Amino acid sequence: MKPWYIRLPERLRLETNLINKVYPNTRISQRKGRIEVYLKFRWKGKLYNIMMYYPDRFPYDHPEVVITSPRINPAPHMFGDGRLCLWGVDDVGPQTSGKVILDWACGWIRSYEEYRRTKHWPDGNKWENQRESSNPLLRRRA
Repeated sequence: MKPWYIRLPERLRLETNLINKVYPNTRISQRKGRIEVYLKFRWKGKLYNIMMYYPDRFPYDHPEVVITSPRINPAPHMFGDGRLCLWGVDDVGPQTSGKVILDWACGWIRSYEEYRRTKHWPDGNKWENQRESSNPLLRRRA
């Protein structure tokens, strides 16, 4: 089967345009047969390098995110392999864009910094209000 970005070129254009519009300092590339997005995100003077990759079965499987630097010790809402836990089962679907996943990753970093400072992960998801309102794929359907 052809990769999703070959089968769905319009979706690839949409993903690329959404990400570049909101995060103009991203680098999007094809590597090892998958689309990878690299974002430098600065929060309170600290620079985080984020890597998001689209799985083969996108949009039915969702992009995954890791922080490539600085090195982050195990933290809440982080899987053992370093991937960030950004959503619950009912929070994503084929309409969820990579741009929204990056929004959530940036929110995770803000929560992580608060956790480092207070040793308490913020209640709820501080980026919760960004979910549907920032997802143009959902807005277009309305």
